[in-house]
Amino acid sequence: MCDLCCIACHSNRPKDICVALWCSKTASHCLSVRCSRNSHYSRGGGGGISQEEPQKTIYDEQVLIQYQGAREPAKNLKYKLVGRDSKTVLKEGKTDEKGKTERITTEKAEAVEVFVIRLDSDKKYSERKVGYFWTNDRKDSVHVIQVLRGRIFFDIRYVHPTKDAAQSFIKAAETLQRDAQGLVDKYRGDVWWSFDVTCEEDIKIKWKELKELQEEADREIKRGHILTHASIDGKAGLDFEVREVFGCSSKEDGTLDYTEIRNLPELRWSSSSQLIIHSCRSGLPAPSQSNKTIADAFFEGQSSLKYVEAMKGRSYFSYNPKTYVEIKSNVNDMANIYLLAFNRMRNVSDTNAALTKYVSPGWEKGDLSALPTYTRMRP
Repeated sequence: MCDLCCIACHSNRPKDICVALWCSKTASHCLSVRCSRNSHYSRGGGGGISQEEPQKTIYDEQVLIQYQGAREPAKNLKYKLVGRDSKTVLKEGKTDEKGKTERITTEKAEAVEVFVIRLDSDKKYSERKVGYFWTNDRKDSVHVIQVLRGRIFFDIRYVHPTKDAAQSFIKAAETLQRDAQGLVDKYRGDVWWSFDVTCEEDIKIKWKELKELQEEADREIKRGHILTHASIDGKAGLDFEVREVFGCSSKEDGTLDYTEIRNLPELRWSSSSQLIIHSCRSGLPAPSQSNKTIADAFFEGQSSLKYVEAMKGRSYFSYNPKTYVEIKSNVNDMANIYLLAFNRMRNVSDTNAALTKYVSPGWEKGDLSALPTYTRMRP
């Protein structure tokens, strides 16, 4: 038997085939059966065969991050892979188009913690551990980690240092956030983003910012609220300041009209999404717009929006969402405040609105109940 052939191979050789032809196995095969092929053969000293040093084990791993439920790859998601014991960052970056991280290599089997880094409700990045895995020596090993996609809730609210010194619009938006605490799940990655607007230019900028944040966060919108002035002084649209205000342009006419609303960038809404417009008369038809409402303009401009709701009358601030209860003009008032249309004052008649200032406090024509809202829904 030649010194390049192992006993294991030689024992299986048919007698009619010579050793030179039979001993044709690859080096990897020989190593697997402890063969001496391709190793140095010593003829001196002990006369034995010295084996090669065993190959070093390489732990080569990759993580595939998917969205739970749909098993859709989490593309361009920021991540960090950290050794659980050493607390060493092994890899960090963004997942590729297939939701995969970069590969990591370790010299021994160890636990690796997986963190995802996403935008939170403060519009800042925060990290959360979503799982861990043990490295192994299997070739091309891929570990699947599933994360919840998360949803977006938002409000756009009017602010003005003098015309709304009590910050009633902000307080009404904060009330909506508190009422939705059971729905907004931070564990799954839900966020609530707020945007302050003073003039027409602001809402265009903030709507564009919302779209950019949504693309960065890779989440769908579940619910949105708009709390601004609208449809006053004969105008049809969302109404803002026309005079120069810090950060605003005097070139705008002060009204975000139907055409401008329909031309706002399209957002990505969930299959059960809602947009609720709290602004005055946002659910009443405007003759100048072929009897379309402000709600219609949003609904037609946002093709994936499922449901829109708007006010069929003038909106008022109230402590109660079902019956009008006048609020205090107090900056420090921390009670829940709602902006809705009620059966009172100008929603009863314009004549009555002019007379109410001459009668005793608390007297009003109308039952003060909340008016039915205008709704529109896609199948």
